This record gives sequence, C-alpha cells and structure tokens, in this order.
Amino acid sequence: MEKCLLCGQTFKIISWKHLFYKHNKMNFEEYEDKFDVKLVKSKGNFKKSVETMKKRYGLNWQSVIKPEKVWNKGLTKEIDPTIARMAHQRLGSGNPMHGKTPWNKGLTAETNETVAKIANLRRGKTYEEIFGNLEKVTKIKTNLSQRKKKFYENNPHPRKGIKHTEKVKAIIREKSIIQWSNSKGKVSKTQQNLYNVLKDIYSNVALEYGFHFYLIDIAFPKEKIAIECDGDFWHRNPTLYENSPFYPVQKKNLKNDRKKNSYLVKRGWRIIRFWNSEIEEDINKILLKIKDAVDERKI
Repeated sequence: MEKCLLCGQTFKIISWKHLFYKHNKMNFEEYEDKFDVKLVKSKGNFKKSVETMKKRYGLNWQSVIKPEKVWNKGLTKEIDPTIARMAHQRLGSGNPMHGKTPWNKGLTAETNETVAKIANLRRGKTYEEIFGNLEKVTKIKTNLSQRKKKFYENNPHPRKGIKHTEKVKAIIREKSIIQWSNSKGKVSKTQQNLYNVLKDIYSNVALEYGFHFYLIDIAFPKEKIAIECDGDFWHRNPTLYENSPFYPVQKKNLKNDRKKNSYLVKRGWRIIRFWNSEIEEDINKILLKIKDAVDERKI
C-alpha cells in the first residue's frame, strides 16, 4: 500500500489521476522530485489505458500524464462509444444526485445567506470585472455567441417570418411605455448634484422622469421641459474631444440623442442639454438658463 504524502490517502498504487485531479495537475515526476521517492507505476490497466488513448485518439504517454489537449474535445455520445458509455453510466441511479434533493432547492437570495453570497459575487458585474482577463472574456463571449447561433440554426423560432397584427403591436407598444415609464436609469454624480439644487428651488422637478419610451435626466413635467446632462466623453463634447477618435459608443449615443430629441419635441417638450463639464464649472449659469426656460413656459 502507498500513502499519498500530499493528502494522506492510502492506495494500492498511487495513480496519475489522483495526482492530476486532486493535486493541481501534478505528475509523477514532480511528485517524486518533491518528496525524493520512487513511485510504483501500474503495469496493467494503466498501460492498457495509455495504449487505448494512443490508438483511439492519437495521444502519446506524455499527453496522458501531462495532458496538452482534452482527449474528448469535440466528441459526443453519438459518435464515440466511450463517451456514450460514460453518459449512460450517469443516467438514473448512476447519477450521484439521483433521488437526492439539491441543497439550494426552493432557496432564494432573499431567504438564504449562502445563496445571496453566491448571487452577489456576479450580480451587476461585467465579464471583465468577474474574470479580469481580456483574453478569457473574449473566448467566453465568442463561445456563447457561437453556441447561441448554432442553437437557433437547429431550432428556428416558431414565429420566424410571421408579423404581428396591428392590434398586437398596439398592446406591445402600450406595455412597453408602462415598463419604460416605471424604470430608472443610472444617475451620474453631476446629474444628482444639479437635481439636488433644483429641488430646493422648484417643487415640480423630477429626476429620471419616464415619458413613453424615454427617461429624461431631469424634467419639469408640467412645463414639459427636459434637461439632459451629457457626459463629455460618452456624448463627445466637441470642445474637449474634437481631435480624438470617434468611438462606436459615442456614435451610438449621439444617434440616440437625436431620436430622443425628435420624439420629445414632436410631443411638445423643450430640450435643454448641458455638458457635465459646464455644470461643474459654473452651476449658477446653468440655473439661470433653466429659470429663463421655466418662466417662459409659465407665460
């Protein structure tokens, strides 16, 4: 019997699988060098398994001991007998979870501390924030995109090519308006500061006011005045970014701004846009412009 000097488990013969999967992909050579011992290698099943791997998948000894590629990559139970056998063994009672109740069944982040902790690890975070590795994030996104594309190629949407009736369109439009009107967007620090000053002066001012499909940064609903606080970079302030590259996100935001302006103006709104840098530089000047617009609408 041999005792693993890393974890204390006792085996008839220490296998490469134990070292690889239990001890951070360690191999025989690393184990022997670390503890200055000589392991007894299995001459039976292990040799046979290596020959099988070599014959079936073209892998050599080093590929098994130090896997440079996953032997079952690209294989499915439909085309490979080994995968099919392994899948069959996991069916029914062969599955470790067969007949058992998952520990988190019926639990939510609101009712269980552990579930809440797990949920909060990723909630509201981007892939970049979660993994911190741009190469890995790109790989994940590409993989998800390809899987989604493949799924829809094999499973076309049942309503593909079928258009909604005018009645259904009207219902969708109405529901969308209600949903957008009740939603809240992200409030910038500059926007919040301006609103805090305005609410001390005016009683009829609203933050993130929902009007049909749009959220207005700061609104005077009665007077129909919409105040937009535009981030200098995100909406590309020409004074600061005239000679800078024109990023796709800036083009997208400017296009959305034009659509928003057109939609609100057609419905009687007056749009006043300020750059964040303008507000931070001289808020009193901004307040005077807003006062003039409010007074004009009251006449």
